Amino acid sequence: MRVRLPFAVLCCALALVLISGSSSAEEKPQRPGTWYPGLPYAECRPFAWPAGTCEGTPNVQEDYSGMNVMQTGMTGSPASKQWARVPIALLAANSAFTVSQNDAGGNDSTVDVWAHFVSPRGSRHNYGLSPRISVRTVAFGAIPTTVVLQISQKRDSADLPIPFYLHLVNSSRGTTEFYPSTEFSATVDVAVRSVTVDGQDIRLGEGCLATDARIETASRPVSFPVGEPPPPSVTDFDPSTSFVALQGGQLDGTIDVPRFQGCTTSSGDDISPLLTTAISGVGNPLSLRIGSLGCQFYEEGTGRVIPPAPGTSPKTLGPKCPDDLNQPYNPRIRPVPEELPFPDRTP
Repeated sequence: MRVRLPFAVLCCALALVLISGSSSAEEKPQRPGTWYPGLPYAECRPFAWPAGTCEGTPNVQEDYSGMNVMQTGMTGSPASKQWARVPIALLAANSAFTVSQNDAGGNDSTVDVWAHFVSPRGSRHNYGLSPRISVRTVAFGAIPTTVVLQISQKRDSADLPIPFYLHLVNSSRGTTEFYPSTEFSATVDVAVRSVTVDGQDIRLGEGCLATDARIETASRPVSFPVGEPPPPSVTDFDPSTSFVALQGGQLDGTIDVPRFQGCTTSSGDDISPLLTTAISGVGNPLSLRIGSLGCQFYEEGTGRVIPPAPGTSPKTLGPKCPDDLNQPYNPRIRPVPEELPFPDRTP
């Protein structure tokens, strides 16, 4: 069956992050972690620990700095003038914290986060693959069409996923607490897993892929007056307008999706050009909403932080997350982020 797909399916080139940060190739392959197959080892970060900790307790980062992060998103297609949401994704994250005094007598704090998608159950890789994203639209103006997309993190030479990276900063100076813009950049691959037209699966083969899609997002800078606990940075924070350290927030920007290759149906039709027309493009609007970084589970008897196991679903994990400590003061701060409302304008 030969099909023409509307550009609306671009929608989902965003399951990212999507979490969270900027990914960059490692100079050397990562080591396998000690928790689950496919999850890279969290190397000890000397800047985040007292001197000698990494030498004396090399697994401290691996064992005590994990967290669960959930994120959702929304993207738009200027060509089709449509918006689409992406589902909640779960990421296994590892973090490092620093606090130092600045020249104004206040504190400068940083949080570095490295994160990996927890792949859906039954995936080829335990980590590094987003949830599958079903996009329902119409072909030829009337025929129901479903395209299933999936985002994958780049992988190193050891076939381990290269982490997303996020660097968060805040600074207290005098009577004001500053949160500068948080930038998140990442290079990912976008795969089309299946295409169904009028209820008929056209049996797309493996390998239908757009490699090196580029995500560029950033949060708006924000500041709050310094106050007694709970501070205004908690009580007055709106996750839909900016990003505040461990409380999560929103990043806005674009995704560039290259052309697709290897998209051949069982009948031998190469629909790569059609998918490229339908999905690929530069500067497509993208928003990512990241939940608060407060969902952790501990190993009984050791206190080690347990990362999410392979196949863990955010639908099952989310309700088990401990109430975030900030929620009594601001119910908008939550580990499972609220989905983004559609704008009242076209992309």
